Amino acid sequence: MSKELTLEQNLIDKLVSIYGGGFDFDRVSYHHDKRSGGMTFNADRTGHASFVIPEYDKGNLAGVIAWQRDRPEIFGSRGLAFALGQDLIDNTGTYAFDGALNIYRYPLEWLQNDRDGIVILKPSETSGWLKYCPRMACQDELQGRRVDEWRQPPKPQGRILIPEFKRVAV
Repeated sequence: MSKELTLEQNLIDKLVSIYGGGFDFDRVSYHHDKRSGGMTFNADRTGHASFVIPEYDKGNLAGVIAWQRDRPEIFGSRGLAFALGQDLIDNTGTYAFDGALNIYRYPLEWLQNDRDGIVILKPSETSGWLKYCPRMACQDELQGRRVDEWRQPPKPQGRILIPEFKRVAV
């Protein structure tokens, strides 16, 4: 058995142990979602072979995540989830004993590390979700800078107009 097949079988075994068959293989096409700043996907017979898993928030289905089987750095989400593992963000146990919230780049890395942390799916929502997060651990300095940029509150978009009023004698 080749090394790639062994790695893929190990991943499939891990998915089965976590999701008990609640995952799927599908062909999907990925595209950028301007609103969330992340990627999303659609079922597409001519798309890329991908793993598809559910994402839960406090026990409720919050979305579906897919990543390309041959390029796991390409992934997308559909649904309400801000991040894979987002329940850990406000879990006090995450930060106990000087612990930190681990932030992974890709779903595969998150799974390989026993889901101990998050994968940000919607960068535009980072400032709201991680605003009060006391400690975060990123994989390297570049990722740390990117997460820090995403944590900055968005700049106001609207213009403030002050109309000129005429005073009327009473």
